[in-house]
Amino acid sequence: MRTEVRATSVASSTSEVAESPVGVANGGEEDRLGGSITQGSGFVGAAIMQADGLSSAVSVRGGSLADAQSAQVDGSAADAAQVREGDHANSVGNEVDGRGLQLVGYAGGWVVDGGVQILKVGVRPAWRRRGIARELLARVAADARDLGAGTCSLEVRAGNEGARAFYETLGFRSLGTRPRYYSDGEDALILEGPLPLAARDVAGMELVVDAASREQGRLGSAAAVCAPPRESAQSGTDRALCMDSGPSSMSSQSETPDRGFSTLESSGEIYAQDAICATSREKRCQGALGSPSFGADSPLEAPRPLILAIESSCDETAAAIVDGAGDLVADVVASQIDFHARFGGVVPEIASRKHIEAICGVCDECLDTAAAHLGRKRLTWADLDAVAVTYAPGLVGALVVGVAFAKGAAWAQGLPFIGVNHLEGHLYANKIGAPDFAPPAVVSLVSGGNTMLVHMRGWGDYETLGTTIDDAVGEAFDKVAKALGLGYPGGPAISREAARGNPDAIAFPRAMMHSGDLRFSLSGLKTAVITHINGERAAGRALNVPDICASFQQAVVDVQVKKAEMALRQTGAPTFCLGGGVAANPVLRAAYERLCDRMGVRLVLPPLSACGDNAGMIALVALDRYRQGRFFDLGADAQAHSSLDEAY
Repeated sequence: MRTEVRATSVASSTSEVAESPVGVANGGEEDRLGGSITQGSGFVGAAIMQADGLSSAVSVRGGSLADAQSAQVDGSAADAAQVREGDHANSVGNEVDGRGLQLVGYAGGWVVDGGVQILKVGVRPAWRRRGIARELLARVAADARDLGAGTCSLEVRAGNEGARAFYETLGFRSLGTRPRYYSDGEDALILEGPLPLAARDVAGMELVVDAASREQGRLGSAAAVCAPPRESAQSGTDRALCMDSGPSSMSSQSETPDRGFSTLESSGEIYAQDAICATSREKRCQGALGSPSFGADSPLEAPRPLILAIESSCDETAAAIVDGAGDLVADVVASQIDFHARFGGVVPEIASRKHIEAICGVCDECLDTAAAHLGRKRLTWADLDAVAVTYAPGLVGALVVGVAFAKGAAWAQGLPFIGVNHLEGHLYANKIGAPDFAPPAVVSLVSGGNTMLVHMRGWGDYETLGTTIDDAVGEAFDKVAKALGLGYPGGPAISREAARGNPDAIAFPRAMMHSGDLRFSLSGLKTAVITHINGERAAGRALNVPDICASFQQAVVDVQVKKAEMALRQTGAPTFCLGGGVAANPVLRAAYERLCDRMGVRLVLPPLSACGDNAGMIALVALDRYRQGRFFDLGADAQAHSSLDEAY
């Protein structure tokens, strides 16, 4: 079971930050940075929280070092972790807040004149040697990059060989010495280098590797989920594959011991894999299309065909490889949620640009992951039998990136080019957790852009029974969450709050529940919830957020289940299944379980990792298309709209 945690921006960058005392990077001493920060600059920081063995990363922009230390998660301050700035800016108590969250590590810096100056990096000793420091630096660098930074600088003690070696693996070099910089008279080395990236970082986005593959049971514990430790049962080997490419902290050598945190100013062990990872990042995108297979490898023994599929319809850049047996040998996703969260939704222009930045690295990682799974030193485009891509529907600017890249790869190698309807991919996602799943079936597709019921008469033979006449379910979740100040994406936030609320507390409308057809409408419900929120605020009453979320969620679920029952009776289908991001909602899944038990219908649910956009589901569709000989011409274009009912 995988737990995926993404960073959430909790503050906006500021055009001017007042003079503030801050601790200088890794120095262990307080320094004062005078003057104002010019427009376009600001503070960037990150913190990692943990609870019950899981961790959550948070980006902080526009605040101060203390904001990173007293990091916010999902909009709530971890008050118990607050620490004053100054001599012990890297210290923190062991208390946890009301939700059981404890600060694991933090980092921060100023963006000034096109560069970010790292002020401090602190990591709790119990979380050392897990790559936390590298992750924190990568998150700070990602936000600094957005504010125009192109380089990174910091100071370390001249005698701290361990810290110097660590930063050298990140590409830092010495610019000189500040004599007697520290209060004990020790010199400081000024280091400068490129903006650090995480061990599995593409364009500032964290890569999640082989989620769907593990759901198929193919990769087991060897699969890597590249993020801070998220599963209490995760093995040490798995952590090494994920983030343990460098020390998270070093043992303290300063005269004043840190209370609960260690900083990179102090030295300790360095993983040799740091240098390997740095070299690997430099090689990203250097494998030109058409390069020959690695000669030392034995002939490829994987069941044919091998198809690489690309997904870029919205805000995930994903690539996957499927073999002839229908097994996903690689599945990689880079999510842009961090970049869109500050705007409260997906910004198409940003999505397109991030796809351009990420797609090469994502495909590179996909090929490397597949090679490792197949026991080869290298897998190249020349080893593939076809290239597939989502061509519709979605954000056309985002789709164009994937389609153009896939067409270029297919043309360069002379490979068949396969176009896949994104919605059909969500139907096939059910095969990831249930390989024996087959039509006929009724499918509920619920996501941020779609709400519909589909009758699957056969693979490739679909009939849309009903769809929304206005908002999609996921869209309604996002807008209600925004009205409540819960952040983006709204679905998980509302689900968490609803778990503590009473679903019967507020009688929100169930639009079109008794319309007699299979159409949906969410705009009226959304408006009713927002009207209730505004009314409570106008009356000066505190919002009962859990009750509002639970009541709203239940209104959505009631209509979805009622329409699903009607569709099952109308079609006589023996199976019901789900697709789309909202399919991960636990209350909706439980309601469908009760419905199918009552009706004697088989329920097939996609794994949580396959509910959101991913390339694994696109690859499974492409495999069937390949076997049928249904290929696209290289002149085919991306399409913003496409119907499942129409053959393609």
